[in-house]
Amino acid sequence: MKTSVILRTLAMTVGFSSMALFVLHAEEPKLTVDGAPLRYTFVEGDSRKFSEQHWMKENYAGGIQEFSYEQKNLPEDITVSMDGHAIVEDNDYEAHVLLDKKDFGFVRFEYQEFSKFYDDTGGVYYPFSTLSVNSLGRDLELQIGHLRVEAGLRLEDMPHITVAYERRFKDGSKSRLTWAPVREGTVTRGIAPSFQDIRETVDSVEIKIEHTVKGFEIKNEEIWEWADSDLSREEKSLATTAVAADRKIRVQQQEPQSRLFSTTNAIQKWFKDDSVFTGGAYHFLHMTNSEIENIFEMNQNRVLTNFANPKQIRNARADNEYDAHTWVGNLMFVPWKSLSITTNVRTEIMNRSGNSSYPSDTTLGTPDGIINTTELSRTEDKVGKIGEGISLRYTGIPKTALYNDFEFEQVRNWLSEDRNSQAGQSAANANEIFGRETITYVSRGIWTIGGQWVPAHWANLTTHFRLNRSNSDYEDKRETQPGATAAKSAFFDALNIQTEEMATRLTLKPTRWFRPSIRYHYQIRNYMARTEDLASVGTEMNSHIFVFDATLQPVKDLLIVTGVSPQYAWVETPARYSSDANTPRFQANLLTWFMNLNYNLTPSVSLINNLEYSVASNFNDFTAAGLPLGAAYHQLNLSTGINWDITKLISLELQYAFYRYAANGQVDSGNYNANQIGIKTKLNWA
Repeated sequence: MKTSVILRTLAMTVGFSSMALFVLHAEEPKLTVDGAPLRYTFVEGDSRKFSEQHWMKENYAGGIQEFSYEQKNLPEDITVSMDGHAIVEDNDYEAHVLLDKKDFGFVRFEYQEFSKFYDDTGGVYYPFSTLSVNSLGRDLELQIGHLRVEAGLRLEDMPHITVAYERRFKDGSKSRLTWAPVREGTVTRGIAPSFQDIRETVDSVEIKIEHTVKGFEIKNEEIWEWADSDLSREEKSLATTAVAADRKIRVQQQEPQSRLFSTTNAIQKWFKDDSVFTGGAYHFLHMTNSEIENIFEMNQNRVLTNFANPKQIRNARADNEYDAHTWVGNLMFVPWKSLSITTNVRTEIMNRSGNSSYPSDTTLGTPDGIINTTELSRTEDKVGKIGEGISLRYTGIPKTALYNDFEFEQVRNWLSEDRNSQAGQSAANANEIFGRETITYVSRGIWTIGGQWVPAHWANLTTHFRLNRSNSDYEDKRETQPGATAAKSAFFDALNIQTEEMATRLTLKPTRWFRPSIRYHYQIRNYMARTEDLASVGTEMNSHIFVFDATLQPVKDLLIVTGVSPQYAWVETPARYSSDANTPRFQANLLTWFMNLNYNLTPSVSLINNLEYSVASNFNDFTAAGLPLGAAYHQLNLSTGINWDITKLISLELQYAFYRYAANGQVDSGNYNANQIGIKTKLNWA
């Protein structure tokens, strides 16, 4: 939190100090300020769910919604511009400042910070009488932001040099989907909410050099990056029973850090009156990372306790080193005015090596602080990739533009993994001893064909079809033999994925006041997996998305934009045909309707209305086989306002908004009704 406050203060100081300096010398500045001095939200129900969905808090909020300033005619050909916004209560800030001197260089400053809010409830299991819905009882907010300072030198006939420093950060807490067990009677379901505290910073320094020599554009970029994180995740089991193991608390602490260096060198040039283009680039990346992890299991009183299958990990460590070399070449030529052909080839070589140690304190009852066993792992990974691509663009047919893209990739991935268990207070764990050497061959291909057709000035049709195939074949050269250990080190034989996708859009303009549009997107994805000694398993996902929208302007002062979007999706697995635990096809359908209406009552007074309504009805009661599944809710967002241009410089807007979320209590929680009032002002001075 302290870091973001310092950065935010620095951002505002730089921005407003620069503005004050240049306003003194301004001749014809342009200044626009959209103020939001009042926004008050009354939430009845789950306010955390409201914040998660709308990225705003309840109660009062105010600030500057949008600010912009520009001044050009300053001494020494200097131009200054800035823009930003600040809503304090929502922790929503943004500032941009640019100082540019013609034919010399520039200095740019950027700062952005915003919050994402998370609901603190877990899953829902309606057959439970007392623990069907569970809450953490805490506000979950994650602050996200970045600061960037950039300076560039732009002297004529000299290389263009840019130097930048950037810091990205995250600070706060968010919910996680690693839901812990909840036990009521003899039934256990994984629905207890969990959360993670996050503190993360990423600092980077960039240097870019660009220059043109005899028509050749030469570019170089160097990046150094340092990333450090401090993470703590907590999962708390819940139960109506008095058994201590049913109320276990697990805390996982991680401290990952990485150091990265990359360099990119590129050269490109146009030939023969811009009919032939060629370019090439080389990219090198070197990264090292390490992580320290501790896991603490406790009883409900937060006393360290080992239950069945204990998980007390102390100072586990992993270290990795990664290198990647990438070469890319492009060639584009235009043999005729109506045809362009682009080809590319890319080669990539990656090497990764890693090792880890995993010390465990498995003493039953209260851990004694002495390590029982330590698992030691070593991994080597070498990957080679070759990719090819060709794209064609053709405009020789009247009122038509066509394109056809082919992309191919071949991958060879050699992987070696070995793990051993080292005795401590206890004997070595035979179940943690395994090794393998596997070569994976992957072939991928993507074919896309599409185009645009304009048969008349009132019609426009665009469409494309895409086929994506990925086939992986696993060849085990070495693996732990059965009987030597209970661990299975290599068992996957093949994984094939095929995706078919089609998208089309038809836009009509039959009259000046009516413009309808229809969009359709279809995707089907098939997975086929094969493991040792088992039959192949197929899974299918299918989705259809329709969007019907229209713009209407029946009279000069009335503009209406409306539309409806039905989305249909389902996932089907072999479990649908299981006689023991049948899980039918899972539906994920959603219907959304929206409308925006603007009406000018007078030249200075206008009405602004927005409506969005969504409904999902996908509840599938699979109680006998596990959890009830599906999303089922009604959501309404409605806003109305009146805008009054008091003068050419000043305007005032009064707003009212209503938000509603009503969920099916058998599958979801967090209903709310929210009423919001607001006042906005605008100053436009030039």
